[in-house]
Amino acid sequence: MAGKPAGDGRVISAATGAVLAHYTFASGRSFIHDIVVTPDAAWFTDSINPVLDKVPLGRHGRLPDQSDVVTVPLTGIPSQAGFNVNGISRTPRTRTTRWRSST
Repeated sequence: MAGKPAGDGRVISAATGAVLAHYTFASGRSFIHDIVVTPDAAWFTDSINPVLDKVPLGRHGRLPDQSDVVTVPLTGIPSQAGFNVNGISRTPRTRTTRWRSST
């Protein structure tokens, strides 16, 4: 679940609604907006900051510790004030992810 302006993300049990894990991505201004799950990670977009946050998944979907979360800078992308990166999906080969900009 994307935390939007809280700068975080959570993993929620579909069966019980319980929070299984909580990850903090940003301490300043952010808007965690979209998520895509690949076989090895969950990727979160930040619509205000030019980054993707990667939550790597362990064997059998094991959830990582906060220290395992990686922030990946997006370079070479035009950025403006307000919302930028918005939307993310897996590519058919699942080796990369792709995003779309709202600009």
